[in-house]
Amino acid sequence: MRTEYLENIDLVSFDVWKTLIVPGPEEHGIKRAELIRDLLAPTENVHFVHELSVRVSREQDALMDSTGVQYGLTERIRGIYDLLPREKRVPTITDQVIELLDSYQAGVIRQYPPKFLEKDLLDTLSQLRGQGLSLALISNTGYLAGRHMLPVLKDIGILEYLEYTLFSDEVGVAKPNHKIFDALKGKSGLEGQRIVHVGDNYLADYRGAISAGLKSLHLSRNTTEDSVKIPNLRTLVGNWV
Repeated sequence: MRTEYLENIDLVSFDVWKTLIVPGPEEHGIKRAELIRDLLAPTENVHFVHELSVRVSREQDALMDSTGVQYGLTERIRGIYDLLPREKRVPTITDQVIELLDSYQAGVIRQYPPKFLEKDLLDTLSQLRGQGLSLALISNTGYLAGRHMLPVLKDIGILEYLEYTLFSDEVGVAKPNHKIFDALKGKSGLEGQRIVHVGDNYLADYRGAISAGLKSLHLSRNTTEDSVKIPNLRTLVGNWV
């Protein structure tokens, strides 16, 4: 029996980070900074480069959330480059540098795989599929391209439950831009009111989906935001503690 959240719904779409999964160990952040340092400013302190990497990521994530403009690997590396001291950085960023960093991201995500946000996630997804629902994923991407996420999602067992996957670097826009939600409607052939999107980000996920004509659930315990909230994904199938 379906919960009230899934009445008249045919497709449940999920955000990825902090909704389905969370990052693995922090080691890869420092290792990425070491590679960026070696490629862009060989004499710079690696911890300074790491701080720039985190700063640029936060700033560009916020821009994505507010504008729906995609900021991927290239934009983030250029952002770091612009903040490096001129006397320490290389003359220019080459295509080879971007390719090396892209290849690194593909490898490190599998070396340090993400963890489930909820330990019973796969059972939740299985129960949703057992109720006749289709499942999808809509994810904004940053340093890591969508094509590199797919083998990771397969490795950890999520991909087999998903009928559709959409990544912002492939669609060309980011949540909350309505075009990425429209792309899901187009792929599924469903009207927006037959789809519910679930995510932790109020602007990108909840407001973005609502503005695009979908239903939405906000994965949050914050009572100050005007949204339809659920405390965890297990709520969707009704048997949570």
